[in-house]
Amino acid sequence: MDMEDLKLYLLNASSFALATLNWVEPMLEILLLTLTIGYTVHKWSLLHKKNKMIKNLDEKVKQATDTAEQIQNKQIQSQIPGALNQPIPMQPMAGQVNQNPYSNGTGSARPTFEETNVNGINQVNQGNPMSSILFPQANTQPMPMGASLSEKRAQKKIDRGQTHKKMSPEQKKEAIKNAAERFAPKLGVREE
Repeated sequence: MDMEDLKLYLLNASSFALATLNWVEPMLEILLLTLTIGYTVHKWSLLHKKNKMIKNLDEKVKQATDTAEQIQNKQIQSQIPGALNQPIPMQPMAGQVNQNPYSNGTGSARPTFEETNVNGINQVNQGNPMSSILFPQANTQPMPMGASLSEKRAQKKIDRGQTHKKMSPEQKKEAIKNAAERFAPKLGVREE
């Protein structure tokens, strides 16, 4: 037996094995299905155990809380008879200054303002502009119409028949007139 015969036998054996291995695919499908089902059942059991443990802990915490409240009530009752039936007065904590008599310390009362601020709020409510109240020394003269629109740009818009919010009323009239002239139908004979 030489090397060529060995290669031939190995080639024949491998082709035979591949031809007869069509049973492997269904076996792998069955194996995968059983593993998936097993994994799902395992996860469900872990989830059930976890929920059961949380429920037991909640019950224990509730029991401990109830027991602590009962013990505390008994101690209060033994120290001061009839103390459980009386409301506990709300007092500010040490170090806190309660300046507003209508506040319980949580900021729920109406805010208090200085006199100048109250006057400013009243002036705004009466319709005065806020800028005149906040900045009384500011120059309050109105800006003249068309002051920030350059003459060159304004003339270009007028020639095109366009208006601009910063144009003077005379410039707007001239622009509207130019627009009417520009788009009006020309009467006369057509040149051909």
